Amino acid sequence: MQCLIYPGKLWTRLPLLAGIVAMGTLLGGLPATGQTVFISTGDSAAFDDVPAFNLLEGDVAEVSFDSQPAWKIDTALTYFSKTMFASSENVDACHYLSPYHVAVSTAGSSYIGGVSLSDGDVVEVSYTVVGDTWTVDSAAKIYDENLVSGRDTDALYVLGTGHLLLSFDSSVTLGAVTYDADDIIEIVFHGNDDDGWVLDDHSLWLDGSNVFDEAANIDGFDRIAPGHVLLSTSADESITWDGGNETLTCLEGDIVEVEFDENGTVTNAKTFFPESLFVNGEDIDAITQIPEPATLLLLAVGAAGLLRRRR
Repeated sequence: MQCLIYPGKLWTRLPLLAGIVAMGTLLGGLPATGQTVFISTGDSAAFDDVPAFNLLEGDVAEVSFDSQPAWKIDTALTYFSKTMFASSENVDACHYLSPYHVAVSTAGSSYIGGVSLSDGDVVEVSYTVVGDTWTVDSAAKIYDENLVSGRDTDALYVLGTGHLLLSFDSSVTLGAVTYDADDIIEIVFHGNDDDGWVLDDHSLWLDGSNVFDEAANIDGFDRIAPGHVLLSTSADESITWDGGNETLTCLEGDIVEVEFDENGTVTNAKTFFPESLFVNGEDIDAITQIPEPATLLLLAVGAAGLLRRRR
């Protein structure tokens, strides 16, 4: 699987189109319309602003919201339904690859599209939605939990085939290196269930001890750009930076936006999505995003062939 289109690479390869898009932005052709994020929660959830919508445990919702002048949910809809699993499952990690094409990991053993999974495995799923009917078009396991001693995958970002950013529910030792539950690890591997899975390399991508004031557990993650991420944690945590002059408290249902330098030191942090948007405080289990509007236009104009669409 040759996955994700990373926006930074597209700008590098297509400077002329990037310039056109940038000019369109300057001329007001792409006005800001708030934020959109895909989330899954540990339990069923509801929003005050859209009372008709219920986010079921195991579903992934596409949520559009405004942060100015006040936090407000604009729309919420189910984007990935747990009904595609053979039995009810809780999505523990999710990454948007392209329309109706995601990578997911579940909190327990699961079965989808003819593929059996353990709780730490990652499956790539393409699916179709017609009315209330959700149909799996294809499913393939792209990562096996036994590569890292069977740890449960808590957060996930696909960099490419056999190349993931992961966070786990507990610490794990690979070779002589121990990674904690608040670390994000870069994993390089190859293989399949028939021939076996082989771990080729691993490294620390983000050191949680540089981010959180105390030991934490990352249970939601998305990479915006190098040194720029979205994070959610399984419990209330705090982030301090600027020599102790700035502190952000992040609740278990918050999503926080964090920037850090080449040494992994936090340079800025702010709330991206507050827990207060839920009717009741909820624990966010998975975070992923769609490309920003300018990138979507760029893809549509000149890079459609790079993105595999599954509908």
